[in-house]
Amino acid sequence: MIYWHKILPVPFLPVGLVLVVLVVAALTKKRGPLLLAASLLLVFSLPLTSSLLMRAAEDFAVRRPVGEMQAADAIVVLSGMLMSAPLAGGGGVTEWIDPDRFFAGIDLFKAEKAPLLVFTGGTLPWLPDSPPEGQVFKEFAGRLGVPIDRILVTADVQNTEDEAREIRARLGKQNTIILVTSAVHMPRARLLFDAFGFEVVPFPVDFKVEAGGTLSVLDALPNAVSLWKSETALRELFGRAFYTVKLAFSPPR
Repeated sequence: MIYWHKILPVPFLPVGLVLVVLVVAALTKKRGPLLLAASLLLVFSLPLTSSLLMRAAEDFAVRRPVGEMQAADAIVVLSGMLMSAPLAGGGGVTEWIDPDRFFAGIDLFKAEKAPLLVFTGGTLPWLPDSPPEGQVFKEFAGRLGVPIDRILVTADVQNTEDEAREIRARLGKQNTIILVTSAVHMPRARLLFDAFGFEVVPFPVDFKVEAGGTLSVLDALPNAVSLWKSETALRELFGRAFYTVKLAFSPPR
């Protein structure tokens, strides 16, 4: 199923859309589709476009001080922070992509915002040799002084819906959780955890648009990073729409 989640949106995302239009241009041998493809690539590669799309995907959220957060039954930290880097002599070694979720969870726990810290056992089928993320996080959290008996790691999960389902199986319904994930991922994650019966207190981190930025000539210069941000933001918006429809017709039981 996770392969379909990754593949189906591709024709509607910037790179896939440009490729589709280029195929049309090649088949029709007309200049119009070619100009459209170039225009789409330019627009989605602009920092101005990507920043607007990313802030919309982040639901214009802001980072909240840990001390202002309400108490909850558990702090839930979603996976998606690690990668396996190639290791000399073969194999791989675990490295961080972005540790914001992890350290936010640690900070919230040490501020006594909940008695339980939950990590999800994120795995991907195309990375069979990588350990479940939750096990790695549990080890790191223990080194930072979090009591091991206060850490819960779920079974292996592959997407956000799996995470919500597995945590409900472990914690039960009607629990208040502080949900920690990337700002761009939070609206979709909250939608799913709400559907599974949790009272969600969101704690978004890992923002992709810097605060206090002002418009400059650089916002009109296309670059690959901005194209990636546009792609990421649109993928999240499509994912949110997909689950909104799915949950409306098939809510979890």
